[in-house]
Amino acid sequence: MSIDRSSVRARRRRAAKAVLTLTLLALVVVGVAAAAALRGGAHGAASATDTFVLANAVKVDTLDPAQNSVNESIWLTQNIYSRLVQPNATGTALLPDLATSWKVSNGGKTYTFKLRSAKFSDGTPLTAQDVVFSVLRSKALKGGWGFLLDAVKSVTAPDASTVVFQLTRPHAPLLADLAMYAYAVVPQKEVEAQGDAFWNKPVGSGPFMVTSLKKDQELDLTVNPNWYGKKPAIKNVQVQIVPNDNSRVLLLQSKKVDAIENPPGNLINQIGKFPGLQSDLFPSTRVDFIQLDEHYAPYKDKNVRLALNYGIDRNAIVKLAYSEHATTAASYMPYKMLYWNSSQERRSNIEKVVLRYSNITLLYQFVELFLTVKF
Repeated sequence: MSIDRSSVRARRRRAAKAVLTLTLLALVVVGVAAAAALRGGAHGAASATDTFVLANAVKVDTLDPAQNSVNESIWLTQNIYSRLVQPNATGTALLPDLATSWKVSNGGKTYTFKLRSAKFSDGTPLTAQDVVFSVLRSKALKGGWGFLLDAVKSVTAPDASTVVFQLTRPHAPLLADLAMYAYAVVPQKEVEAQGDAFWNKPVGSGPFMVTSLKKDQELDLTVNPNWYGKKPAIKNVQVQIVPNDNSRVLLLQSKKVDAIENPPGNLINQIGKFPGLQSDLFPSTRVDFIQLDEHYAPYKDKNVRLALNYGIDRNAIVKLAYSEHATTAASYMPYKMLYWNSSQERRSNIEKVVLRYSNITLLYQFVELFLTVKF
């Protein structure tokens, strides 16, 4: 769910300083089918050409894997770059990617990776030094995912096809951490030579390469001729940026696009009934919530946050905003994952908490602000 920021700004102009200063106010739904794709029929946009057309709701944030924080852009970069290892299709195991093998020694404090012979999309060889540069760059990024590699003391390249991680202590999740999008491998020489301009048309070693990028409008990809894996069945991918939900649905129904990502939840059932279209839903770890900055008044007051939390009718949101394809949330953990809890008490009547807050008029002003939330 998203906040109507124009309404919020009118009442509270102090923006959050950084993502890390935000605190969770209230969970709304979990287990949503996060990326339900809707596909055109036999005469869709891609069938007449070798180009698959996707309408996306969110503009491209950045194609820098270290800086990326928007899911839609992250999913794109995972088709452009490679990492040392990658998760399997179900996310239950790790598979080789750039690394064909690895060895753990020194009591779990040394990881040695052997690299395959690979090239970037511009034809230049990918070396162990590119891996070292990319990992250390992402690790050092302020506000990034560097904390995952807190146990890593050093990363070195003893030769062009070997990467060695030295740890200060055994760290069991290291392989899973390196499978994160943020630790994708980029060419050191090009990144250092071009600076920020590199990310406008980046070079990677994944199955696709960027041919053009207009962040607010369109991203065009084509098959990377130097990709070391199985060649994709589709030669070109065009990602159109279409923020309006109804516009994306209309493009799909008129077969001007082959798929839309994150279709509007309230239209899922309706779209699936349209001739020639298919709606795919799948279990997800997605959790939708609202974030407020507790460093500022009035959100410093726990009772205010509780009042807003208790005032949410989660069942109504699941029904109206998600067409009942979601589960009401009682835990910060994703649906049915370890430590997920369905038994926590949820009070939906805000009047139960009003008496706990001294300034009732002010409290209802906050509730009115909260009701500007758009789903």
